[in-house]
Amino acid sequence: MSVVSLYPDTHAARASEPRSWRHRVSIVGQRPRIEGALAPWRVAGRLAATVALWHARARARRELARLDAHLLRDIGLDRNTARFEAAKPFWRA
Repeated sequence: MSVVSLYPDTHAARASEPRSWRHRVSIVGQRPRIEGALAPWRVAGRLAATVALWHARARARRELARLDAHLLRDIGLDRNTARFEAAKPFWRA
């Protein structure tokens, strides 16, 4: 039994093309359409998620730096570990 493709011409052309950023841009009429990972809304969404993550880290580390010894013991940390974590920059996990 053989498999028959409904679109043999387009499938063969895609298989022979080199994989680069150009395969993600297609022209529909005269307007370019960007697909896949290069789509602007995906880049903007990832950027917004990264900024939100950095903001949450910075806020959590500021709050950790403000905790007293009693509260640090409650969460299982000592003062040195809390200082080390609070001193990290927001972009470092």
